[in-house]
Amino acid sequence: MRDPAVQAAYAGLGTLQKFTDLFNSFNTAGNAWRGWTASVRGATFYKIGDNIPEHTSSLIQSMEENMRGGNNFLTSDAQKAELPSEPVRSTYFEQLMVAVLCDKNPGMSAVYAEAGTGKSVAILLAVAEVARTKTSDFFVVLQNDLAESLKNFLRLSEVSSAADIATSFFIALQERKVRLHLVFDNVLDSGVGGDKQKDILKALARGASEHGHQVVFTMQGKEAAESVAELNGDTTYMAELQDKSYGAYRWTKNETVQLIQRLSDGQQDANQILADSEIPDEIGRWRPRSTKLFIQFGRKPSRPLRSKQETVWVRQLQEDCMFRELHVVKKAFGRHLCSFFSVNTSPFCRHSTTFRVGWFICSHA
Repeated sequence: MRDPAVQAAYAGLGTLQKFTDLFNSFNTAGNAWRGWTASVRGATFYKIGDNIPEHTSSLIQSMEENMRGGNNFLTSDAQKAELPSEPVRSTYFEQLMVAVLCDKNPGMSAVYAEAGTGKSVAILLAVAEVARTKTSDFFVVLQNDLAESLKNFLRLSEVSSAADIATSFFIALQERKVRLHLVFDNVLDSGVGGDKQKDILKALARGASEHGHQVVFTMQGKEAAESVAELNGDTTYMAELQDKSYGAYRWTKNETVQLIQRLSDGQQDANQILADSEIPDEIGRWRPRSTKLFIQFGRKPSRPLRSKQETVWVRQLQEDCMFRELHVVKKAFGRHLCSFFSVNTSPFCRHSTTFRVGWFICSHA
């Protein structure tokens, strides 16, 4: 079940852009990024000890030049190259990103979805749509290495200067009534690293929170997202509308059929592709990467491995399934054992009825 609040935020965009308009937007954003980074080659790199207000002024000048030209969106050519010629629209993760970008709360937030669910494409689609409606805001999407991304965007010779320059830049943007949306895609998939990285991220979070800006990290796992959300008190948080149920952002049958129609040569049976590329676990549904790999190479998806947080000794079915459990407490060998009997009756679960019987150590007195 998709969150009505997420769907409402997405519906607030109105009519979505046509594919040609979208790709014109991405081309403009890519050209703007090349101009932004080209201008830093040479003397305009900030070096420790240089004049911070002057460097901030050069960043503001570049931003204002872009906005005067009708562009308020920057992204690299590498990210733009990932876009399919005809992307599937309105996936749940795209809707989530629109809702997150429209959120007025400042600071640093985290969102996550499992690998292969089309996050990077959905992020670019969401940013392009929201940037079209919020023309006084400035949007930047960065990917891969955190240090290199910050050095390129803030024009730094050393990433150790990121905290000082970012804070100064945030203040200058606020003075001009421009809100920055800085999105890091797949930058911290393994979670927050050592102390130096934590210090930089805390400074970004404080600066964004105090001056009304938004920094968003998207990643693959819940544990990595929580390492950002729990980093610095009220300035860092999990996105309010994040769906925490496992596999929530997998694609529906209808979305996957659209993908198959755009990727297959028409000689393959769409129903067979659906059957063979469905994820083989309790949830099922599809990941676009897995479907694409099957179409191109005949590779079927494997059963996903759960993270430590998603695996327990007594296997639970998914969070969106409801259970009735009967517990009988017995004593044996000085410890309490519980026997349980479960019946899954959720209409949202892929399996209509599941029975389980077992034993586990419990804490009943």
